[in-house]
Amino acid sequence: MEPEGYINACRAMLGIRLEPLTESLAGIGRPTLVIAGEFDPYCPPRASEQIAAAIPNAELRIIDGVGHCMQFEASDILNEYVDEFIRRH
Repeated sequence: MEPEGYINACRAMLGIRLEPLTESLAGIGRPTLVIAGEFDPYCPPRASEQIAAAIPNAELRIIDGVGHCMQFEASDILNEYVDEFIRRH
């Protein structure tokens, strides 16, 4: 990652910490799937649980044994969860 990109990501995370989006999330009125990696250090399952809890009727799926880059670490499972969600909605 380029240093500027990392700095921007840090600023965004700090901004969310100072001004949580929880109230905004409650306004989402569409089917929502939240997916987390079990060992994600940047958005751990606990944070994803809070996000899913704030969105009405959201579904939470946690992929065991992966970190933040689940699209590389477990693409088959990620694709399965997304495909199944799309087919139902």
